[in-house]
Amino acid sequence: MTVVRNFFGGQINSSIQYIAAEDKRLSSRQYFIRAPIIKDCGKEASVLATLGPSAVAVQQNHLLATVFHSELEDELSWLCHFLRMVDK
Repeated sequence: MTVVRNFFGGQINSSIQYIAAEDKRLSSRQYFIRAPIIKDCGKEASVLATLGPSAVAVQQNHLLATVFHSELEDELSWLCHFLRMVDK
């Protein structure tokens, strides 16, 4: 995976953004704090969510990578997705 650090800017540029996901249950508001952006995730990984044209969450088998802080949001869809992944 290739990422670009601090893609959205430094700490002062932190924001809450709406992300789009193929699985509509994962489309939600998320916190971006000095967040990187995923430029490339390879052929084996699946992009789970985007912000505009950029990937912000990817999964490959039992590995999950996100560039946002889902733990700061009251909405639990990403936690539930992770728990479904590890329960297999």
